[in-house]
Amino acid sequence: MHHWVQISEDKTKVLGNSNAIPRDSGCRYVDEVTWGGKVKFHVDVSDELLDFVMNDMGGSLSICFPTDGSKPLIIFGHDECIFKQFCMSKKSWVGLNGETNIVPKDDGLGIMISSFQSRELPGHN
Repeated sequence: MHHWVQISEDKTKVLGNSNAIPRDSGCRYVDEVTWGGKVKFHVDVSDELLDFVMNDMGGSLSICFPTDGSKPLIIFGHDECIFKQFCMSKKSWVGLNGETNIVPKDDGLGIMISSFQSRELPGHN
C-alpha cells in the first residue's frame, strides 16, 4: 500500500531531536540512486511525516515492494446512510382538549446515500 515515507538521515535526525518521531525508529537503507542514507517510515508513525509525503496517493510504496510487476494494494471502505421522511415525527404537540396531529404509521419515503472511501485516494470519495 502507499503508506510509506522515505526521508533523508538528516531530516530524520531533525524530526527525532524535536520528538516528532521516536528516536532510532524506521528502516535505514542506502538509496542506490543518490547513494545517500535514507530512512523508511510508515505514515502512521507521526503527523509530522505527512509533510514529507510527495505523492498524490498519500505516501510511497515500501522499498521492499516486489518489482516483478505486482500491483499495490488499495483498500476501499464503504458506508451508507438512509434518511426517512417521517422518522422524527412520532412525537407531536397535544392540545388543551387532548387533540393531536395525525401521526404516519410508517417512516415514509427514504433516500439512501452511499459512499466509498480510500486512504490512498484522499478527497476522492
